[in-house]
Order: sequence, then structure tokens, then C-alpha cells
Amino acid sequence: MSRLQIESAIETLLQSLQSNTLMDKTFFWNDLKVFCKEGFLVDLQTLSIALVEKQAVSLIDSIACLDYQVAQQLDILVLS
Repeated sequence: MSRLQIESAIETLLQSLQSNTLMDKTFFWNDLKVFCKEGFLVDLQTLSIALVEKQAVSLIDSIACLDYQVAQQLDILVLS
């Protein structure tokens, strides 16, 4: 995945997460599942940089609900 695609996906996830409606929360979890399955978790270095730049490190906790091993690796990359 390109960095632009990853940043766009992060922005979409953040918009859904920050909304207060149940429908948007449902969209968030559905989008996150697609995010995890469509190869966005392949290049963790690029993903970690994008999460830091977009101030979206909190998304790692949500990723942990679907793939805790990737979330652990992202935590390490974000902290380094």
C-alpha cells in the first residue's frame, strides 16, 4: 500500500471514530476490519509513521482488538 492510501484510510477511520452516532461507530469497526484484511498491515513502518503524523496512535488500541500481534509491533515502532 502506498503512504497516501494509508493516510487516507487513517483519516476515514478517525472521522468514523470521532463521530457520536451508532451508525458511524459501526462503520468504524467495519472499515477497520477491511483495513486489517486488505494489506494495510503489511508495511508496519509506513503505517506507524502515518499514525504518528496524523496523531492517530490511539487507533493501535482498536487494531489490537482484531490483531494483537500487529498492535504490539506498531507500539514498538511508534515508541522508537
